[in-house]
Amino acid sequence: MALVSFVFGIGLLFSIVGLLTLKSWGWTLTNMLYAVSIPLGALSVFPIYPDAEFSISNVVMQLISIGLAAFILVYIRKPHVKPLYR
Repeated sequence: MALVSFVFGIGLLFSIVGLLTLKSWGWTLTNMLYAVSIPLGALSVFPIYPDAEFSISNVVMQLISIGLAAFILVYIRKPHVKPLYR
């Protein structure tokens, strides 16, 4: 699981660089990574990993993560933002 999180984090770093430099691949990579992170965050609300326990703090953090990912997806798809990355 740690390797998956590490690779996902590296992908997010690349997407940030792409967004800051207004590259089309940055926009595409951000869309893909955040579209994947929403269902993964929803799965992570429940203790599905070995030795994981249910906690309110985990639920709150995952809901914040899902909300932030949804906000980012909605924002970068707005009509005034999307043309910047073409």
